[in-house]
Amino acid sequence: MASPSITRFSFQTILFLSITTTLFSSVAFALEFTVGGPAGWTVPSAQDPDFYNHWASRNRFHVGDTLNFLNEADSVLVVSSISKYMQCNTTDPIQELPPGNTVFRFTRYGFYYFISGQVAHCVAGQRMIVRVMVHPNPGSISPLLPPALSPVPSNYHSVSSAAKVGSGYGSLGVIGALLVIGL
Repeated sequence: MASPSITRFSFQTILFLSITTTLFSSVAFALEFTVGGPAGWTVPSAQDPDFYNHWASRNRFHVGDTLNFLNEADSVLVVSSISKYMQCNTTDPIQELPPGNTVFRFTRYGFYYFISGQVAHCVAGQRMIVRVMVHPNPGSISPLLPPALSPVPSNYHSVSSAAKVGSGYGSLGVIGALLVIGL
């Protein structure tokens, strides 16, 4: 029979590894996006008033990801509905982000509606709709190769899910190994 100190050590080690794995898996997959790229959050040109929606449609957002609003001029408002977004309604926002270098974290999946705090800027196109998807559960992705599927067309290119998973767990494996051997 195992001694109480070994059992307690094993339980504590397993508990610590479980908590660490959960924390690292949620952090390892979160990304930060700078809204609008290098231009930041400014009034778009008259030639491209849908600049921010085009930018958002080129990205994939998940729960836990963050948006970095680089703006000096005015606040960013998170509004509750498409109608408030379309009308540039600045009254009663869900959240107001102050001017400056502001970070916003996605806490749920679904649609988020961002508008400028200045109605004239919003009307000119300084607004954006973001669709946030459920973040894939890293524990549900098998590290083994999947069974063979039907042939893929020769012009199809993709990054394997194994490559995506591996990129987030390298340091976690090293930390786990060090903890198990007692370093």
